Amino acid sequence: MATATYLPLGSNVQVPRLSIELDTEDWQWLASNRELRVGIFSPDFAPFQFTYSGAFAGINADYLKIISYNLGLTPVIVLYPDRESALQALRDGAVDIVDDVDGAPLGGAGLLASEPYIVNPAVLVTRRGAATLPQDFGGLRVAVNPRKLLAPGQRQTGSWVNLATPLLGLSAVAYGQADVYLGDPLSVAYYMAAGIFEDIELQKRDQLGSIGGMYTLRHSSGRLRHILNQAIASIPDVWRQNVLYRWGLPTASFRAVSRLRLTEREKRWLQRQHEVRVVTLNVFPPFSMYNRNASRPSGMSIDLLQRLSDLTGLRFVYQGVDTAAEMQQALVSGAADMGAGMFWSAARDASLDFSTPYLTSAVVLVGRRGDPALSADATYAGRRIATVTGSSSLAQLRDHYPLAKVVPVASPNEALLAVLDGRADMAIQSQLAANFYLRNYFRDELEILAAFNIAPARLAFAFGRQQDELQSIINKALALLPADEQIYVLNRWRAQAPPQINTWYAYRTEIYLLIGLAFASALIFLAWIFYLRLQIRKRRRAERALNDQLAFMHVLLDGIPYPVFVRDLEGRMVLCNRSYLQAFNVAEAEVLGRKITESPSAEQQAEQAAQVHQQYLDVMHGSQGAVFQDMEIDIDGRKRYLYHWMLPYTDSLGHVAGMIGGWTDLTERTELLHQLQEAKEDADAASRAKTTFLATMSHEIRTPMNAIIGMLELVLRREPDPVADRDALQVAASLRQVAENLINVFQGLARQRNLTLALHREQSDEQDVEIDAARLKQVLANLISNALKFTEHGGVTLTLRQRRLDSGLAQIELMVDDTGPGINAADRRKLFEPFTQI
Repeated sequence: MATATYLPLGSNVQVPRLSIELDTEDWQWLASNRELRVGIFSPDFAPFQFTYSGAFAGINADYLKIISYNLGLTPVIVLYPDRESALQALRDGAVDIVDDVDGAPLGGAGLLASEPYIVNPAVLVTRRGAATLPQDFGGLRVAVNPRKLLAPGQRQTGSWVNLATPLLGLSAVAYGQADVYLGDPLSVAYYMAAGIFEDIELQKRDQLGSIGGMYTLRHSSGRLRHILNQAIASIPDVWRQNVLYRWGLPTASFRAVSRLRLTEREKRWLQRQHEVRVVTLNVFPPFSMYNRNASRPSGMSIDLLQRLSDLTGLRFVYQGVDTAAEMQQALVSGAADMGAGMFWSAARDASLDFSTPYLTSAVVLVGRRGDPALSADATYAGRRIATVTGSSSLAQLRDHYPLAKVVPVASPNEALLAVLDGRADMAIQSQLAANFYLRNYFRDELEILAAFNIAPARLAFAFGRQQDELQSIINKALALLPADEQIYVLNRWRAQAPPQINTWYAYRTEIYLLIGLAFASALIFLAWIFYLRLQIRKRRRAERALNDQLAFMHVLLDGIPYPVFVRDLEGRMVLCNRSYLQAFNVAEAEVLGRKITESPSAEQQAEQAAQVHQQYLDVMHGSQGAVFQDMEIDIDGRKRYLYHWMLPYTDSLGHVAGMIGGWTDLTERTELLHQLQEAKEDADAASRAKTTFLATMSHEIRTPMNAIIGMLELVLRREPDPVADRDALQVAASLRQVAENLINVFQGLARQRNLTLALHREQSDEQDVEIDAARLKQVLANLISNALKFTEHGGVTLTLRQRRLDSGLAQIELMVDDTGPGINAADRRKLFEPFTQI
């Protein structure tokens, strides 16, 4: 489904009370249906339909307001991109009626049409003085609006061209692109009254029939059609004339308008600020200009501002500038509050706000008189077209006619001068400005060649971003002004005698330039001979010194075995030595004048090249000074280790002019260090394996060795006695003697580790006890051995306590103390697990 846009009703027509003849069922139907959904469609059709201000306005909007108000219905306006989309929405039930602006035939079965609310007979428009037209249009180029769908028989002869709006159709006739325009008298009269066209006239033909605005409904909406027909029939002729009067020419004086409806915020703003600074273009006829010997500007925009001053009470103070760019700068900077007339464009809308457009004009091409005429489908390939910088025509020219050559100028006046002095072939102008210039100043030199097939130019008041209240007040004042007042202003300037523009404002820049050039030329001429001879001698000496310096610098740079380069503030290569080129295997032409991201070597490493480029910019635009860093990069698929250095250099004024950089390739040294590190790690791993093996083996061997040592000691101390051997476990032994023997065994190991090994006995009565001395010595040997092994400083103490109990028993306590780190809690839990080494 086509995109639909909801619009408010923008009509400010006074609504009469109508006497509508409806029966009870009709009023009941109206009571249960409070909204009337009305579909309209693009493009706008002046003066019947206007939507560019964001609201539905025009003659059709006035009629809709009168009818809906008297029926008690709230109109809901829905804008569609074309007529077929609007009719399809009607069939689908999205809208109740479609406002057919020009009474075109119904688009298919199942639809009804109301009685026309305005009758508008068809007319023909030709150039003034044209020959009588043939009845069948044979051999003629006929421009027609696509909304006016003619019967097939009327299109059998002639060349028919569909143009979107009456404005384009009239322009085609006025400038020779069509012989005749078929349209309605109201839209034609609207543009003719505006003074846009001078050389066209109407030719009415009765056989063309009458057409008019009507409402299209679904076939099932018979009751609504009956209600609308009754409402249309009840509108008196005086109110129909009043609606047309609002869009026609005024009488000798303006009518009174309603008071402004301002918000409290806008009222407070008016109380604070009665004076508004308005910036105008010095030479922008007929919209604003300074006449000779005049202290204030004049023109259409100035007259309209005077009318707005009467409505709002504001006093406008004018200041002139030469170009639209200067006007825009004054508004953006706050030097002015409001601009008196600026054509809207998307580029200007990005920094400015605009009022509701108060004038719409076709765009035309102005060229030298005698140049060949242009066809409607011309591409303007190779033609030099002058247009104002920042205007909407500039953007549309580049979008729709890319083959044309754009000649940017600062003002519309300069665009015409560019055509006169040969800098451009044509100039883009609004139709009103072109007519004014050609009628009053360039009648014999220039002429309008063709209507430019782009969107019409919209003239509006411009504001800075901080002028919301002023913009709202001006928009409300413009809405109160009837359209005929604005048309009156346009016609007043159309009929006015040619004003004498103050050429000082038009050419003061050129005058200043000429005076300065003349004075400078005189000084140069007086000193020329002496200066030239002196300059030649200095130049020769400087060239010789420079060549010597350049030769030395190249030899110096190329002799450095490390890459060195110089880049400008944008990161583009200025100079590099041979080592740099060899490092990347590129030619000098491939890197000079390019960023590192644009060099051939950056194709495979785009992300890394972007990071390095950003580092270059940070060095030049930052405050850290010289930077030295290690860097890894890939060159030809091989990783290189570099010691990279960068530092900014300054010009004679101390400003940073670029950077100098280079690097030292540490790849081979780094790889050797990596190999050394790997060898060291392998040796450490082997050492750890050896230590683990020895520790494990010593632990495993120590236990059986202790038993062997104990058995040998027993053999040495007594005679062999098989019977005693069998009963050795129950032989009485002295604990003191067992402990001393054990201390003696480990005394040598203690001295090697610079540790003390002592026996401490706490017993009053020492007696022999029946005990397995070998097993006891094995346990104590393990404890003392571990204590000596894990103690770095201090010593180990074996404490022996023996206390006699009753019944021939004794309590024995053996304790081994050391000054070592001990065993952590996690390892203590593993002490008595089998096959576990702590």
